[in-house]
Amino acid sequence: MEPDEVRRQWRDPVRDSRPVAAMWDLMADDFAVGPVPDDSDPFVKLIRDNWHIGPQTRILDIGCGTGGYTVRLAAGAQTALGLDISPAMLRAAADLAVRSGAHNVRFELADWNVLSPAGPLLKDGFDIVYARLSPAIRSAASFEKMIVCCRGLGVLTKPTHRRDRVRAAVLGAAGVKDRSDDDEAVRYADELLRGLGYRPQYRYADDVWSLDRPVHEVLQYHLEQLASLTELTPAVVHKVADAVAALAEGGVVHERIASVRTTLFWRMDRQ
Repeated sequence: MEPDEVRRQWRDPVRDSRPVAAMWDLMADDFAVGPVPDDSDPFVKLIRDNWHIGPQTRILDIGCGTGGYTVRLAAGAQTALGLDISPAMLRAAADLAVRSGAHNVRFELADWNVLSPAGPLLKDGFDIVYARLSPAIRSAASFEKMIVCCRGLGVLTKPTHRRDRVRAAVLGAAGVKDRSDDDEAVRYADELLRGLGYRPQYRYADDVWSLDRPVHEVLQYHLEQLASLTELTPAVVHKVADAVAALAEGGVVHERIASVRTTLFWRMDRQ
């Protein structure tokens, strides 16, 4: 597919990022208690195997969350910048950087989809640009911005072939079509890169994420997510609440999300 055709097809509907940010705020505590990746982590290893991180290396983490990968990959680099739309995630990230003594790391509250490559945060470009499991890359425009900002190694990881019974039940109760398009995003990103003359490569890994949460926490999280997709009328809220309650056992919902973690990576200097 030619680049212009990819741009025409790979478009994201305009969404309000505020409810999405609130949704991620709710998850910050759970993400913050997770282990910080070490040098044996497959994602860390992939980046270090494909780009030498040295004192001149500038790194950009799009959708950095609680900052574990930003801090780990910053070791030995000139600087690493983490961007996210969630204030709670960024507070956890900043705390991690302080605890880790990562003085070359900076975190900024920013919506990737409205940033300009010519703006103060991005204008100097980066040697490594990655978006790991981030919903920020959801259109040709958002992906091409990655390409423009990258002067070395680019990495995009998406959870493809996702299976999530709680999300499916919530969307079904709300009468909302699942707009999660990570499988298509990987395909479009591949075609766009090839159309521009780059040679992307792939890595795959099975991924299962499990979490037990009280009914009210699960309901609040999914209502925040739904708020970016549809109007939360009292009828919709009632139906969703019933759907979540039906999945609970003893007031707790067991969430199990399975997917194939697909990583697409490329070098800007190899066409």
